[in-house]
Amino acid sequence: MFSLIKQASLLLLMMQGSFLMGQIDPFIGIIDADSCDFSSSCSYLTLSNNDLWQKGIATKNTLQSNEIVLITDTLVPYPSNSSNAFEIHWPVYTHSFFNFILSFEHSMHTPAYEDGGKIEISYDYGQNWLSIEDDYNSNIAVHKENFYGPFDTLFDGSQGFSGEFNNRHSAIQWVWILPLKDMPTDTMYYRFHFVSDSNNQNMDGWMIHQLKFSYAEIDGGINEEIQQMNLFHVQTQSAENHLEIETDIQEFTLFLYNHLGQCLATTTNEKSLNVSGIPQGIYWIKFRTGSGLEQTSKVLLN
Repeated sequence: MFSLIKQASLLLLMMQGSFLMGQIDPFIGIIDADSCDFSSSCSYLTLSNNDLWQKGIATKNTLQSNEIVLITDTLVPYPSNSSNAFEIHWPVYTHSFFNFILSFEHSMHTPAYEDGGKIEISYDYGQNWLSIEDDYNSNIAVHKENFYGPFDTLFDGSQGFSGEFNNRHSAIQWVWILPLKDMPTDTMYYRFHFVSDSNNQNMDGWMIHQLKFSYAEIDGGINEEIQQMNLFHVQTQSAENHLEIETDIQEFTLFLYNHLGQCLATTTNEKSLNVSGIPQGIYWIKFRTGSGLEQTSKVLLN
């Protein structure tokens, strides 16, 4: 079994600078966590501020389906001068702290290297969005499978999917590299962004068949060691419905989150967090120091 140091060294060797594109790394196995097939309500999917993406049976000339899909209009070709996206908000802390995988089945019908679709990400709940290739500031490696590359550009110069293909399986994996600069976000925000130029192409656009969320299983020792490195330690939930912590740090803020990334309770410079009225279950407590360092721990409320 690898020690933490050996595993950290392995992850560091995977890097080229601070950012890496490579094949999906399964470590010791891929664990499926969630999926969206669009035939029923998907709590992770957001279609607000949208006038292009639709759920339904596709009956276009080229893109057709026998099941419910998410597509750039189910009936008519996509319009010119389009820039429209749908979002996926996936609560990653319920599954894996340090790596997560988004995979999807999709088909496309656009002019190659002109109109098409790209994946964007946000680490601050959708306030700011980054293209995958522009995220050089965090300590992550990005692994891809059947994805677009640096020469797969759209009309606006950005990288993206374009051309004609059917039932392609694509996947992208984020791996947080040790030593950590920042803790991973508790909810991963993805945006599937379709863009078209001013020419009316009379083509069908982009069709998403299914979304799947997974994570790569890392040797359990790494998670145990990381917990021992925390800036704080969760003690117990007291009889008075307070969550107690231990820390030597004087200035800090505590936050309690549910699996949807919603903050349910907070306190500043207090080693006791009031959790009265919060249902039993698994939650995440975030510890933020006065200087901005953050660490998160899973807790069970009884």
